[in-house]
Amino acid sequence: MKKYLLHVCGYAAPYPGNFIASLTALAVDNKTKGYDTIFVFPYTAKNKEWCQNLEKEYIVYYLPLERARIKWITYKKLREIYKKYNITIAHSHFELYDMPVSLMAPKSTKVFWHLHDDLDLIYKKSSTIYKILWKIQYAWTSKNAVLLSVSEKGRRFAVKLGFKEENTFFLPNSIDIKRLECEIEEFEQHYDFLIYGWDYLRKGVDILEEAIPQIDNLNFTCGIVANEEIWKKVHQNKHLIYQQPVNNVTSLYRNTKCFLHISRQEGLSYALLEAIYSGIIIICSNIEQNLFAQEFPTVFVVPVGDSEALANKMKAIITGDLYITNEDVIKSKEMIRNDYSIDSWVKKVQNFYFGSES
Repeated sequence: MKKYLLHVCGYAAPYPGNFIASLTALAVDNKTKGYDTIFVFPYTAKNKEWCQNLEKEYIVYYLPLERARIKWITYKKLREIYKKYNITIAHSHFELYDMPVSLMAPKSTKVFWHLHDDLDLIYKKSSTIYKILWKIQYAWTSKNAVLLSVSEKGRRFAVKLGFKEENTFFLPNSIDIKRLECEIEEFEQHYDFLIYGWDYLRKGVDILEEAIPQIDNLNFTCGIVANEEIWKKVHQNKHLIYQQPVNNVTSLYRNTKCFLHISRQEGLSYALLEAIYSGIIIICSNIEQNLFAQEFPTVFVVPVGDSEALANKMKAIITGDLYITNEDVIKSKEMIRNDYSIDSWVKKVQNFYFGSES
């Protein structure tokens, strides 16, 4: 009988990104081991180009997005999938479908929950009812599951909510190196600094704004990648430039001297890994989820929320007092290939799936 592996993903972003690239690479390699892959996404992903492309190669189902954990249709559809296919491994991503994936799974199915988000932040923002639901999810419905977390902080918080610690593991994200090495069209804009500002406070855009007056007399530019709504919150000045999102982030990194990753909250950031591999200088906040980056010679850490420390580092880059060498870049790239590439990630996941078989 044919064996199937099920990925149930609370993911409906506009672009496939490293997440979908990682899952498809895993699906391709699992095929060589005798496992076909079935994907499940929210209904809102159905009109996305990346999802339509997946439908050409794989079986794809769709589930509700809003209140998915408390809708019977979510459980009904998953039960139908389990009954129709010989699902030997079920892997749930982004918390939304963890509970129904576990409750509907046959006893013989291995169940994995993949924690990608900053769980403690989500929990703190939740209403009392949803906090109870989170505790039920992690303390009760997790009993037969294995947790894979992209951060140690997230893993520990899952344990605090009730997940058995011996069934929790740290598994860092990976990036699609091939995408970063592809040829790109000429990009007109060049930046001294670049920051992703999707979330004004969480990404630390306000910290950048506090730092700029301290170095206002220097000549530099900083691109802020965000939507127009976020851009309206920014106190705009001669140094800041609005940068619309681009499909190929390589064009941004290759035309930037320094990437600012000064977040207050993160999981394990794909953007941080990509910027490191791109061979540019990184200024990074010292939140726990970012501390792994201290290993890289191209990364310079500042205290989270410290605009003066940020301004000093930016000034040193502008004046040329702080720089990286070609040897630093080569070492950082090699470290990414060994520990954070999709190929290395696939092997790590398969080790959880199959153990010594992989």
